[in-house]
Amino acid sequence: MKAPKSSTVSFVAPLVVCLSVLFANAAVHAGNPMYDSWSKHKAGTNVVLKNVSDMGGNKTETEITYTLIEVTPEKVVVEMKSSMVVMGNKMDVPGMKMDIPAAAPAAPATPADAPKVDSKTSEETVTVDGKDYKTTVSEVKMDQANSVSTSKSWMCNDVPNLLVKSVTTMEKPMAGTMTTELVKVELK
Repeated sequence: MKAPKSSTVSFVAPLVVCLSVLFANAAVHAGNPMYDSWSKHKAGTNVVLKNVSDMGGNKTETEITYTLIEVTPEKVVVEMKSSMVVMGNKMDVPGMKMDIPAAAPAAPATPADAPKVDSKTSEETVTVDGKDYKTTVSEVKMDQANSVSTSKSWMCNDVPNLLVKSVTTMEKPMAGTMTTELVKVELK
């Protein structure tokens, strides 16, 4: 069964937001924060996230598992597997391996005509599975052309993959909410 297009957007959009926050924060680190979060652990370490999306009345739930496969001084290899429930039907998405380099990616130049982005940061403690995580919270509001959204991400250096929670609220062109939350961390 092929998932409706809106469910694909609901699955990918929070990941794009999280990666944008990570790459924005990478510019202030000597190394790659994503690499650093995984490289201090052994193969078999895994992180489970749950994503719930409700966009335009279409609700999708996705469980995403990231598993550390390999650690070298140059990169870590992480496998991502997911399972989606769309309109009551469960679909397993085949695993995909990702190389995460030790060196931080170069921050892209901001175009002169870039949309206005309001952002702020703070700190919060978030409890997941009985454990407290001290997080850096980034909140970004974007208003561009006919699209208005607010994204808030809770990141922690002690969590492989960094993400503890992310909430994106879309106002235009379609109202909806996407929430991704850390469910479990198994360190090796």
